[in-house]
Amino acid sequence: ARSRAPKSQTQGMAAAAPAKSVPMTWAEGFAASFKAKLEAGDAAGVASLYADDAILSLDGANHAGKAAIGGHWASIMGGRGIILKVAQVSGIGADLTGGARVVAVCLTGEWAPAGAATAQRFASVFTLLPPAAAGAQPLVKNHIHRASTADSQAPNVPPSHAPIQDFVGKFIGAFDGAASGEARAAALGFAYADGVSMTFEQDEFAGKEAALRKLASLPAGKHKPCTVDVHPITASASVAFVTGQLVLEEHPMFYVQAIFLAATPAGSQAPYIIVGDMFQFNYA
Repeated sequence: ARSRAPKSQTQGMAAAAPAKSVPMTWAEGFAASFKAKLEAGDAAGVASLYADDAILSLDGANHAGKAAIGGHWASIMGGRGIILKVAQVSGIGADLTGGARVVAVCLTGEWAPAGAATAQRFASVFTLLPPAAAGAQPLVKNHIHRASTADSQAPNVPPSHAPIQDFVGKFIGAFDGAASGEARAAALGFAYADGVSMTFEQDEFAGKEAALRKLASLPAGKHKPCTVDVHPITASASVAFVTGQLVLEEHPMFYVQAIFLAATPAGSQAPYIIVGDMFQFNYA
């Protein structure tokens, strides 16, 4: 049976949903394409979604380059399709330093790789860079996939990106340590760019003020991060992907959060700033 967030977490979300943004609509199309290729056992088709220099991380093991990624998908498929049950899809467009813009897609649900006895709860985040040619399909630069677990796993973080892991840890600590919603927003204000793009479940928030209002509205919670992956996107921007459990009103809920960070100039209040933030509960 699916577990759901406590009532206070979802209260007020039953109103008619606003029109979906372009990134959210595009994310749903990408998810459908990825799912179709996986379930057809089309390893070459799946590999075609990745850039030549892409990085794929599956449960902490990294595979670099389109050829290696295609080979790894082929070995996972074993000549058969992978059943993918997508519970939620979200998408954002985030502006990185240097004028680069990415589209990010976050999926949660269940999948059953070839030979698996049972389906596994999973979370994935895809970071796609704009194509070089106008009108071409954006390609996946980074893909991080994790099986959801309540047990802590070794972090998948390059030594050069350890400060980002520390930054994310302080961010989570500030959320958990705030005495009220208003205090939480005040404590986390330093972390967000003015133009941040944020999704919380299926809700979309544009700009720092809207993001902090959402954070202030949330009930008190306690995070238990179980997996942390950090991947570079560009020379000055990275994605941190965290999965684990969030305890709300004594109810532990599986969650995933993808945080897109850009480096800040020397002398800034913090070494990084959040330009994109995607949060989902994993209801699978």
